[in-house]
This record gives sequence, structure tokens and C-alpha cells, in this order.
Amino acid sequence: MAVRIRNAALLLVLFAGLLSNPPDLSSCGPFLPTAAFTFWRTPDDPPGRFARGQLGIIQPGFPRFYLIIAYRYLAGIGLNADERAALFGPEPPYQSPWSAEESEAVKHWQEERSRVAPGAAQARITTYKSISGGGYYVNYLNCGDDAFLSATRTLADRIHQLGLQSPAVKEWVAAQDQVFANCSGGPSIPAPLDSSTSPLRRADRTYQIAAAYFYAGNHAAAEQMFRAISAGHGSPWSGLAPYLVARSLVRKATLSVKGQGFDRESLTAAESQLQGILDDPTQSAVHPAARRLLDYVGARLRPAETMHTLAEGLVRKQAQATIQQTAIDYRFLFDQFENGNFGGSKALPAGDDLTNWILSFQSRDNDNREKALSEWRARGTMPWLIAALSVASGDDGAAGELITAGQKVAPDSPAYATAVFHSIRLMEELKHTAEARATLDTLLASPADTIPESSLNLFRAERMKVAATWDEFLKYSVRMSVGSAVGFLAQPEMEEPDPPQTKPRPGFDVDATKILNEHTPVNLLLDAARREKLPHPMRREIAMAGWVRSILLSDEKAARLLAPVLQNLAPELRPSLQQYLDAPDSRARAFAAVFLILRNPGMRPYVDVGFGRETPVNKIDKYRDNWWCSFAPGPNATLPGYSRSASFAGEPWRELYKDGAPWLQFLSPDERASAQREWLELAKLPSAPDYLAAQAIEWAKRNTSDPRTPEALHLAVRATRYGCSEQKTPFSRQAFELLHKQYPNSEWAQKTKYWY
Repeated sequence: MAVRIRNAALLLVLFAGLLSNPPDLSSCGPFLPTAAFTFWRTPDDPPGRFARGQLGIIQPGFPRFYLIIAYRYLAGIGLNADERAALFGPEPPYQSPWSAEESEAVKHWQEERSRVAPGAAQARITTYKSISGGGYYVNYLNCGDDAFLSATRTLADRIHQLGLQSPAVKEWVAAQDQVFANCSGGPSIPAPLDSSTSPLRRADRTYQIAAAYFYAGNHAAAEQMFRAISAGHGSPWSGLAPYLVARSLVRKATLSVKGQGFDRESLTAAESQLQGILDDPTQSAVHPAARRLLDYVGARLRPAETMHTLAEGLVRKQAQATIQQTAIDYRFLFDQFENGNFGGSKALPAGDDLTNWILSFQSRDNDNREKALSEWRARGTMPWLIAALSVASGDDGAAGELITAGQKVAPDSPAYATAVFHSIRLMEELKHTAEARATLDTLLASPADTIPESSLNLFRAERMKVAATWDEFLKYSVRMSVGSAVGFLAQPEMEEPDPPQTKPRPGFDVDATKILNEHTPVNLLLDAARREKLPHPMRREIAMAGWVRSILLSDEKAARLLAPVLQNLAPELRPSLQQYLDAPDSRARAFAAVFLILRNPGMRPYVDVGFGRETPVNKIDKYRDNWWCSFAPGPNATLPGYSRSASFAGEPWRELYKDGAPWLQFLSPDERASAQREWLELAKLPSAPDYLAAQAIEWAKRNTSDPRTPEALHLAVRATRYGCSEQKTPFSRQAFELLHKQYPNSEWAQKTKYWY
């Protein structure tokens, strides 16, 4: 049930854009997954720890499937092993309408069919069908796995009865191919057999014709034929036919309506048909399927009443026989009401605690805040305490009361992580910093076997927020990866937990990178790069960012101090950095630095979120994640474009930093002033390709005999192609013309055939 990530990817949004829209960047996807440290849309281990009640910090962005489970545990109901199995599997894998893969049921059918005609080519079966017209479009699963499983069993039976090479079997297969041609195309209807054929063959053919009409979308004809089959005697399909009459009526009621809605008359007829099946003990074989379809029909004919019944079913113990379908139907109806159908959200049943709790937990408006608090005071239940804590703000009069209640939640309670997290968040908002710090130190020092890593990362974020020293900030800036995320415009659209055997990797999350990039002076970056307690990849990231930044700021002292540190952390850069250190004067050192950066597209003056740029530092990234963009804010003071691929500042960060973006409270006034001055200077600079090309051109004009100069001009042209260059920049052409004028016979001129 976890969200599955496909190849797509991501536009990085740093914390600077926490409450604003990011800029319109020039390049678009493909967007690649980035490291996730805290999930917002899925739990860490949905079918495992979460399903067993280790809920971690419950997020309002979780799909309601997970919120139903969370409510059951908060309310003391939980899930037994059978209920967990019913909700999480085994189940058929989801098949996308655009997937190129066939389901296992289709594969089994094709394997059985190939016995009749070995080596013969088989037409590809697509199980989805589209209906469109007049601004209406729907793509639906037309042929489910049950159709192919039934056909596979029937063919095996007919081969057993009639023989593998029987003409009747081959004729049956040919007709079945026509039936399945209607799954995505059609109409393709088998011809009826004459009266001279055997009753079994005629019964099979009649059923195949009815099925072909059904999949072709002629539901009225299918209904009529299935009724005739159910009324006949001796057909092997007469027991299933009444149920298929109901399915035909349901299809007619829903697919014949263009847009939202359904045909009430056909759906009412389907309800009557299904109820008759359930009242007939001789049709017990199809009772489970009929009951599920009846729930589907009832949900559309009497949505509020059905919603109430479903909500009651979801909070019932020992519900393994019904809980999966009940959850599906409940969530469908919830979405329909929320989307304005059936009278809208105001028409939701008022007396369902589960529904009211989900609405309250997912909302963040002031009216809901009062509702959650009043429900908790009236009921005193754990679900409502969690709702009230989650939506509360530090300026609420009840904040102290809620903090006290949250701190009383036992560590072995499914509510513990959520209650403590929001209690501490409220302490921080109330400026009870010492109390928050002490509570977090106790929690983070205790065994955390029952708290998922994603939640631990949020506790580390809370602790970093109240860090009293530079050491504390660095310690709690280290987060451990829990999976990957893909999204767009600051919000993850898909998140996927890592497999259990995957070893977490350390990295910086959005809050720490915001501080390191925009609020930390270069001298502290040097200090952090020297701290051996930080994981090596993070020290390397800081050292590289600090060194490039010092070059851009012309802070030669810091650059010369950082260079040996970076040599140890990035050995592949050691020779080039040594050339920088050995340069005879400041001007030569400045060019050596520019030359080094041009050769290494992975160098940038900021710390990346997650694992950073995974392409080797000296290689061009094929998705143009090379060097850096301008640090200047975009139009309307939106997010600077200097970084384009990172983690997301989603709902957890908005909750932690309601008073704005993160910063270091312990910095001295001088350190704050230095950081601000450096940031403003960086914001004045153009993007990397333009900056580097300008420096290379200036050096080339003055140092024509330097053997590095033609390569530098070639690299400058390359940078404007593969980096974040300004539109209509003159630098690429200038570098190109200078290269071909001064060094026309050089290998670098031969490699530079165009200016971009």
C-alpha cells in the first residue's frame, strides 16, 4: 500500500521558499527522486511497524487509509493479524492504465492458451478502456483479473474434457480471443453456434457472446443475455449469470453517464437484483462478491447512510472479513462528499467520531482548532487529544493545558511520538526553550526502538531549533535517510520508504541547509568542515561549499585555510587545490580557483539537501545540475534559483517554523552581521556560467601564454551550455571567439565547434 515512486523527479526547493512560491526556473524535468528524511504522505513502514501500532508522528498529509489505522490504535481498537493481512495483502499488484506490464492473471491465461496453439503469436491484451466525448474522458479497468482466471480455469476444464487438439477447444479459444479483444477495443462479438453442436459448446458460446457485449460496452444486450442464461437449465454458467446481470446494470448505470453521477433507475434495479441473490441460499458461492457490489451500489444511492454504516464498520473489532472493502468504500465516499457531491462536506454524517476526527486532524483553520479542543475536553479520548495537540498554536490559551496532557502519554502508547512532538513544538512556540531542550535530550538519549527514523528526524529538527551552541547545532543537523521523494513546487507528490535492509545514509535536511547557506559565515563553515564527529560526506559538502563561497567573496584567507581541509576530504581535487595554494599571487590564485571550478561542475557555494549531487564532481550532470544558479531572489521576492534539486519543505516544516524560517539563536551579533553581509554579496553575483566565463575571458586577455587559458575558454563555453546561464548572455560567444582567435590550432578550439 505504500506509495510507489516511478521515474519522474524533482525541482529542489530550499527552506527560503517555505511560505512562498519558487521561481520559474528555465529547465524542466526529468525530475529525479531526492533523499527523504521525514515523510509527509506515507508512514515509514506501512504494512509493518505502522500496521502494528508503531505510528510515529502522525502527519495530516497521510492518506485517509493510514489515518483510519491511526484512529483505531489511538482509540484502543488496533488491528489484529488478520485485519492487517486484509488491509495490506496479499493483494493483486496495482497495474497502471499506462503500464507496459501484463498482470499475472493475463500471463497465466496466455500460458494456458499457448498449449492449444504452441508458438502462435498472441495479440497483446490491454485491460483498460477509454470513453470520451464532449469534454468527458474516463479510463477504466474493463477486464479484471477475475475474467482471465475464469477463462484459464474453463480452458483447462475443456482441454481435460475434450482433448488438447480438439476442434471444439480451438474454436472456444478463438471465440475467447474475440471476447478479450473488447477489453480495450471492439466491438468484437463471437458468432452463435447452430443447434447441431453440443449443449455444452452452445452454452459456452452463449456466455462468451454475453461477455463480449459486456466488455464492448453494450450493457443492455449483456444484461438481456445474462438474464436468459440464468433462466435456463443445464448451462454451467446459470449460477453466475444472476450476479453478472447485476454487474451489467451497474456498468450501465455508471458508464452510460457522461461526467460525474449515475443513472438511479439502473442502479436501483442492480440493488434489487443483488438483494435477491443474497436472499437465495443456492447462490451462496457468489454471496461475497454480491455483498461487495451491493455496498458499492448503496454508497451511491444512499451516500450519507452508507458512510455512517461504513464508519461504524471501521471501528469494529474482528473486522477482518470486511475491513478492506469497507475502507475502500469509506474513502471513496469521503472524497465524493469533499469534492462537492452528495451535498458536499456539510452533508457528511454528523455523529461519526472517526469522520469528525479525520476532518479535524487534517484541518488547520481557527474554527477547527476550537472544535478539536472542545471535543477533547468533552470526550477525554486519545484521538481527540492528538487532534487538539496537532492543530494547537503557542498563542492558544489552552497550550499549557495541552502540553501537560501530552507529556502524560506513556512511551508505549501508539500516541506517544505525536503527543510528545507537538507538546515540545508548543513549548518552543511559547519560548519555553530550556524545558523543550531538556525533554528532547531525555527522549533522544532513550532507546528509540518504537519510534520510526522519520519521526526521530523530526525530533532532531526540534532539538536543532533550540540548539544553544554551535556543537549542538551540528550534532542535530545530522539526519538519517528513510527513503526517497518525488514532487514539484515545494510539496512531495510521492514518497517511498527504503526497503528494511537498506542502510540509512546521513545528510542535511531542509532546515539545516537553510541555516548553513544563508545564516552561517564562512569562518563557521571552516570550523564545521574540521569537525571529525560529522560524517565524512557532510564534512566534504561543507568544506566544498565553504571553499567555493570564499572564492566568490574574495576571502583569500578563508580559502587558503579551507583548501587543505578540502584536499583531505576530496582527494580527487588535491592536485588542483595544490596549484591554487602554490600560485604566486592573489590574481593567479583567483584564476586557479576559477579553472578548478570550471573543470568540476559539481562544485558550488552552498550545501545541498539530502545526498547532494550524486554525479561525480568532475563530470557534467546530464540533467543540468551543474555549478549554481544566481543567488538573487526571483520576481516578487520568490526563492533564489541557486539550487534546483533538494528535499521538500512540506507540512512538518510549516508546523515547526510557524514564526518563519530557521536561524541560529546563539550566534553573536558580529557573526550574524558577517553571515548577512556574505549572503548579500553572493546575491549580487550572476549565475556560475556567466561568472566563471567572465573571469576566464578576463584572464585570457591578460595571459595569452598561460597553457591553461585555451582550456579555460573551452570550459567557459561548455559551462554556458550545461549550467544555469542567463538568457542572451554574451559570455559564451565572447569566450568562443577569443578561443578561436588566439588559439585556432589548439585541441580546445577543435573541441569547441559552436558557441551556445
